[in-house]
Amino acid sequence: MKIQAQSMRNKTIKFLIGGVIFTSLAFNFSYAQAQYSAGTLVTLTNSARAQNGLGGLATNSALASAAYNKAKDMFENNYFAHNSPSGKTPWDFIKEAGYSYSYAGENLAIGYTDPDELFSAWMGSPTHRENIINPNFREIGIAVVSGTFQGSETLIAVQEFGAPGDSSEQVAAEVSASPTPSVSPSAPTEKSFNFLKEKSSVSPQSIFAGEQVTFVVTISGEVKTLQAQVFEEKINLLETGTLSGDNEKTYTLEQKIENVGSSPVVVMATDKYGFSDKMELGQLAVKQTVISKETAPRVGLWVDFSRSLKNYWFLYTIPGVLLILVLAYFTLRKTKTDGLAACWRI
Repeated sequence: MKIQAQSMRNKTIKFLIGGVIFTSLAFNFSYAQAQYSAGTLVTLTNSARAQNGLGGLATNSALASAAYNKAKDMFENNYFAHNSPSGKTPWDFIKEAGYSYSYAGENLAIGYTDPDELFSAWMGSPTHRENIINPNFREIGIAVVSGTFQGSETLIAVQEFGAPGDSSEQVAAEVSASPTPSVSPSAPTEKSFNFLKEKSSVSPQSIFAGEQVTFVVTISGEVKTLQAQVFEEKINLLETGTLSGDNEKTYTLEQKIENVGSSPVVVMATDKYGFSDKMELGQLAVKQTVISKETAPRVGLWVDFSRSLKNYWFLYTIPGVLLILVLAYFTLRKTKTDGLAACWRI
């Protein structure tokens, strides 16, 4: 009997220990997969809007339903993008949820377990940030869903923005966690411009501080912004464009550079859809200007004297002629005096 009782106690202890371990693992796994809620992201969104002088967004159950359905669809079909493999768009999910809009937008994120880290990533991306502080939006719906994506447990967060209205007159924008530019449903899926590097340059590539360099950038297509960055200075090139060929524009600008050192010259551009690209033109070396303290004043005096002699030659010529006449007069007089003295001695 004692042996059976001891065996029962051992089994009970093992069962309790196993239960504790299982509960602990389950709790930790659940906590790791859902450390934040949709409400947390709504609060962070409205805080960012307030800092930019905008009103907060009201939560909308239809938009939240659209966000949840979009997240589930991405898990079920193993994709992470605005458009599903079958061609279903964010606007389809929003309409299916019964939300009629005049403006709509979508932000996506995957793999984030910290809401502050996720929101910082969104705000660090110009296109995500544009949705968050878009003054056209009035309502928001967010879903944070855990699931298996490409064989691993992870979280997907979906942010749906909207402004009630007639969807037939929509102006929509969308961005993703691997920042994709802001586009409308009918907009192109890639940038509408290209750098022509063979027709672009910066020259000279070695100068002294205070000298000018010339930027030449040729682009096919249309751009909304165009800047060249040297050291910490960003130089606007957009206003200097001239047509140079079929659908080509060449932007040329001379700029004085004061910094000293070496810096890459990088050209950055965006189009009206928010797509961006950059190109490196080369390395610019800027040397410190050095003037010799010994030779500089002498060179300056000689230059000043030369200019003075050229412009006021007559002021130097007249005194010179008078001096020659005076010397000639006294020379002749002395010659005559010496001659008379010689006569008297004879």
